[in-house]
Amino acid sequence: MKYDQNRQAVKKWNEEKDLDRWEKHYSEDNYNGNRLRRREEKVLEYLDSLKLPQGADVLELGYGAGMTSAKIYARGYNLVGIDISNKLRDIAVKNCQKATTINAGGNYEFLIGNAERLDFPDNHFDCVVGLGFLQYLQFPEACFKEVKRVLKPNAHFILAQRNIYGVSSVDGPLKWIRSLFYLTTGRRYELRWQDTPLFYIPYLSSAVLSPASSKAKLYQESLRQHKRIGLVRKNAWSFGRLRRLFQQGQLDIVRYDGAGYLTKKRALFPALAQKIDALLQSASDDKRIPGIHKLGNSVVFLAQKR
Repeated sequence: MKYDQNRQAVKKWNEEKDLDRWEKHYSEDNYNGNRLRRREEKVLEYLDSLKLPQGADVLELGYGAGMTSAKIYARGYNLVGIDISNKLRDIAVKNCQKATTINAGGNYEFLIGNAERLDFPDNHFDCVVGLGFLQYLQFPEACFKEVKRVLKPNAHFILAQRNIYGVSSVDGPLKWIRSLFYLTTGRRYELRWQDTPLFYIPYLSSAVLSPASSKAKLYQESLRQHKRIGLVRKNAWSFGRLRRLFQQGQLDIVRYDGAGYLTKKRALFPALAQKIDALLQSASDDKRIPGIHKLGNSVVFLAQKR
């Protein structure tokens, strides 16, 4: 059977256990927490810069656990979210129910659907927002075409995606080799050990060395889940690839930034890693170092419909 990326993504996000862990990630003092908070801060900064009126219509693609959704809704906007997971929809609703609204008048609605085929009329939304969803789409170009269609004239699209050339993706010799492979082959999908037989090595070694440990149990559950769901490829995105996608979609890039510069090796020198992250983020925000945005763990774009 031909591999269907969308079908596998739907399977993953509807069968995977403990999806509520994604809301916990935002408060964690680690790489994952830093990456998610940094990109969200930048997206909300872009959104606030648009100065949309109260009751503006905002579409969020891939709302996930609804952590950013709650903050958009709290600004008094009419938020509609599209995602592929029934389980995540329930979590997103719960998080919006807990949100403290800054301005009255907004509302929210979370739907199940496909970002490549949006069931909305032309020229409908004042802004479209998407954080970390594009890697799961089979045809990202179709999504951009749909985004342009549903945006009102001169309205904006804000996109944040993990960067395959970010600091955390080049902080070791094996990662440099992987990055060189990306550069020389133009590979479409991320190269991950989870997608290879290497996946079995940590599982087997942990089971032998510490069969009763929590880490062994975690690997065992990951293996069972991997077997049940199957391969879920993720599109590999960099600043350059995303910029070309905006150009192909005829959306004019207004602004872009890197978001998050924390290394995954932070445990070795946590205080130093945090300082470097803050310095590089400041340099990226102020454009003091040319090209530093291309090394952010996420890259964030603000674009406008022509």
